[in-house]
Amino acid sequence: MFAHPLYNATVILFVHLLQPALADLVDTDGDGVCDTEDLCLGDDATGDADLDGLCADRELELGLSDLVPDSDRDGVPDGLEVREGLDPLDDDTDDDGLLDGTELDLGLFADIFDSDFDGLSDGLEVGLDAPQGSGTDLSVFVPDADPSTWTDPRLSDTDGGGADDGLEDLDGNGRVDPGERDPLDPADDFAESPDSDGDGLTDELEAVLGTDPDDPDSDGDGVSDGIDGSADSDGDGLIDALDVDSDDDGLPDGLEDLDGDGLVGPGETDPKRADRLRGGGLGCATSWGMPHWPRWLARRR
Repeated sequence: MFAHPLYNATVILFVHLLQPALADLVDTDGDGVCDTEDLCLGDDATGDADLDGLCADRELELGLSDLVPDSDRDGVPDGLEVREGLDPLDDDTDDDGLLDGTELDLGLFADIFDSDFDGLSDGLEVGLDAPQGSGTDLSVFVPDADPSTWTDPRLSDTDGGGADDGLEDLDGNGRVDPGERDPLDPADDFAESPDSDGDGLTDELEAVLGTDPDDPDSDGDGVSDGIDGSADSDGDGLIDALDVDSDDDGLPDGLEDLDGDGLVGPGETDPKRADRLRGGGLGCATSWGMPHWPRWLARRR
């Protein structure tokens, strides 16, 4: 059957464009780890006995065993933990109470205590009153005072009412206490109290947070108080709405979130994460059934 020249040209162009992506899916040694991410590429029958993506000498250097693929039993192979900056000997790298593997399953950041930057830890949002593993630092972990109710650790405003979960649960204990609003009830987010400067925070909340109820951008960073929010992204003791550089990377928030909408758009960086790489694209299927994401999950906060 005769193929039209235009068809042939289209196929050639398609293969040419797809070739780099397909190269990322190659697994030469059959250990379930893409060549582009394999820290022990070669004869893994001898070099990486447990097929976790780490060579035996590298495992010895890190105090790991080349016979145990997941040293801390958190559901994430040692090679993946090392590559992504997690601790292969700590089942809860960010001390939020959730196992690192559980966080990846939920689409969260396993190395960030509060993945959606709403002021509440991931473990508290899913109702943990005790850590799932043994590696959690109990001086950091925040137990949920009401495990029967959950908020979404992937959404800063679970009920969609306009106020971040942490602005409703002001003491951050997971329970609706007197004087607080319910992060599961959108109707009470801005009930009765006015918002004089129109920044999305009521005057009442601004008085609690220490922001200026008559200035929509209290810290003058180019991002409104409501978008900045009440989290302390860099842990310096200042909430983001009062911190010109929320992630302490040397760039004012307004130079990272250029349109001030709280989303990371084209040509922007994330003011909540210090030049953190964000993932996306094709992943290589691994022997444990998870894709390899370049930096976990491409998400908007």
